[in-house]
Amino acid sequence: GLAAACRDLAAVARARFAEADRALASCARGPLRPALLMMGIYEDVLDRLERRGWHGNDGALTVGKASKLWAALRGGLLRPPWRPPIAT
Repeated sequence: GLAAACRDLAAVARARFAEADRALASCARGPLRPALLMMGIYEDVLDRLERRGWHGNDGALTVGKASKLWAALRGGLLRPPWRPPIAT
């Protein structure tokens, strides 16, 4: 059903985040800072969706400014140069 399709798509997204981490490991981080910030925000949204579940009964997922800022910092600027893939 829909939940299974969403889980499959989330697994693909996790794999793509891991691929991006490996590719970014050999790059200068300064020029990529905007991309890293957005990556942090998108990865946080995926985390929230996975925690919430795929039933959709909770309405739209909202991410406030403070949450976006923290996700951008944690997932972007404070992101280690390379992270191992997340086991799912």
